[in-house]
Amino acid sequence: MEGMAEAVRAGLLSFAFVESWPFERWSSRRPQTHVELAEEVGLSFEALQRLVEAFGFARPEPKDVVVEAERPIALLAGRIVELEIVDEAGLARLGHVYAEAFRRIALAETEVYHSGVEEPLLRSGLGESRTMELASSFSPALTGMLDDAVMATYRRQQELTWTEHQIEPSSRRSRTQASRCRRRRRRRCASSTSRATPA
Repeated sequence: MEGMAEAVRAGLLSFAFVESWPFERWSSRRPQTHVELAEEVGLSFEALQRLVEAFGFARPEPKDVVVEAERPIALLAGRIVELEIVDEAGLARLGHVYAEAFRRIALAETEVYHSGVEEPLLRSGLGESRTMELASSFSPALTGMLDDAVMATYRRQQELTWTEHQIEPSSRRSRTQASRCRRRRRRRCASSTSRATPA
């Protein structure tokens, strides 16, 4: 911490970007504990704790105040478990997949942001502090468009995957029926040949 304070005093590090932080809405906290949230959505606290962590958030304690971004996960988890679509373990596996997929997306975005925004500013002669301030000014304008692009890509993949899922069983049934027809034709041909053969 002292090293960080020294960097701030020397102008090498700035937290001015926090003022334009694009995730402020999602990091805001509700006057509700995780125990209360678990009760609201119909889960045990232990289940909610495991699922929140599976989706990539810090493991909450019972009296921790709920972060706004955790609510959609809790609501989804409660409803899915109630409908018995999947059990807690299956939902946790899905959460891990989501978290890992979006971690990789965020990592790729960070690499593009660093090479396309931060590095050119640094090469221009600006210090680290001023570079961070200017670079962060790009975020509010682009975050909404990034969200839309990511969601559009996700919906497209859903469309392709769900269509394939619907078509594949029909294709299997068609292949099975065709195979049965071929077998029936062979049996009819064999029977006709047998009757036509002189004793």
